[in-house]
Amino acid sequence: MDARPARARVEPRLHGSPVTLDEALAFAAERLRQARLPLFAGLSGDLADIRGALHLAQQTGGVIDHRNADALMRNSRVLQETGWITMSLGAGMMLPLLLRWYWWRFNGYGYAIGTAVGTLGAILQKMFFPSLPEWIAFLIVGGAAIVGMLIGTYGFPATDKDVLRKFFTKTKPMGLWKPVTEEMESQAVRSVKKENRRDLLALVFAIPWQLSLFLTPIHAVIHEWDRFVLFFAVFILSSIGLYFTWYQHLSRGNSQQ
Repeated sequence: MDARPARARVEPRLHGSPVTLDEALAFAAERLRQARLPLFAGLSGDLADIRGALHLAQQTGGVIDHRNADALMRNSRVLQETGWITMSLGAGMMLPLLLRWYWWRFNGYGYAIGTAVGTLGAILQKMFFPSLPEWIAFLIVGGAAIVGMLIGTYGFPATDKDVLRKFFTKTKPMGLWKPVTEEMESQAVRSVKKENRRDLLALVFAIPWQLSLFLTPIHAVIHEWDRFVLFFAVFILSSIGLYFTWYQHLSRGNSQQ
């Protein structure tokens, strides 16, 4: 026997009178067509119910008012704070972190001053212009950080060439390193450039690999099996690509050491 509780059958009604399901749906569809700003409230259902209501609201230009709207607004405020951390504070702190790998002239003073100016700019933006669109905040704070980096870099002496050569040999960075590589053995420089080209090729596979690794289990949990199969196939194919473009060469390098 099936131990699951049976669902109570609900009869559709219009103006207090029982009607068929098709009549009720036709009446609701006509009301939605006539409505200028329909309101979808309550929304106390499972995932499929909520997705259906959201899709219906999108198609009709309606407004969603969830029964837990207060909690949803708190979550929205958290997302707003996350946006500021990522786009404003992140721009002020991450740009100096990135530039140090790609430009030989960038020194510790440029890093410190650029980070300080970017962080201060993000804090001031949050204090005085909290509603500024995130992409505009990113441009303003990022631009301030770049100005600080340039002032610190050119306002102080460059890093010693011996230190830069050791850094280049150890980390094998891409970017603007010609003044450093000119004084190095051509074989070592060619080896680094060859590895950098492989890394760029591996990036073509690494991005879909990372995305599919994240999305595959999500679609398994929500039982969207067609997309699960799609992302799982992308994961397998990108893993094969990463093996031949990145991991295989990494293993050889480690074995030689």
